Amino acid sequence: MRRTLVIGVAVAVTAALATPATAASSAPAAGPRDSYVVVMAADPLVRTEGKDALDTTKAKAKAKALKASHAKALKGAGVSASKQVNEYTVALNGFSAILTADEAAAVERQPGVAFVAKDVFRKKTTDASPTFLGLNAPGGPWLKGYTGEGVVVGVIDSGIWPEHPSFADDGSYPSLGITLDETDRSACDFGNTAANPNDAPFTCNDKLLGARQMLDTYRALT
Repeated sequence: MRRTLVIGVAVAVTAALATPATAASSAPAAGPRDSYVVVMAADPLVRTEGKDALDTTKAKAKAKALKASHAKALKGAGVSASKQVNEYTVALNGFSAILTADEAAAVERQPGVAFVAKDVFRKKTTDASPTFLGLNAPGGPWLKGYTGEGVVVGVIDSGIWPEHPSFADDGSYPSLGITLDETDRSACDFGNTAANPNDAPFTCNDKLLGARQMLDTYRALT
């Protein structure tokens, strides 16, 4: 059995064309606000630091520099830093922010910004992917020529049921002897007792090592 580390992340964006980087004056603050994802032109850590993207002192310094460029883009557009919600440095260099359309356009004009895309809320169409994709029939994809090579699998984690038996720690898993980083948020965050008092807290173990809630944008807009 494999240990499981679950980090739920859901970001859906619509592709947008980049505009030339030019200086921008303060952005108007009027108008409805939505979530936007700002993608920077500079490479993220996975491209510059490779396998050391999460671990080395050099990578941490580079991440700090990337975050400084995010703040600079907001400041150049005349947008308050408080509008920023999430920052991305490892697989993507960018950030999300709650902006008006005019503010988003002003941010997109900043030097170093590749493009700005409106964050789109989407609902999953199924929770039974093998059936939906026709993968559980006798022979299934194998008979159709899908042997594994060249197949790309994307996983959208829409949540976790920590009390499920598949996550039970039967005592046979040795401790890894590590402490998950809790700089930005709790590494073992389950349930929402504020909304549902019966949603009891769950203590992580050596099978389910941790989970983080990534609901900042959703909560900012609801």
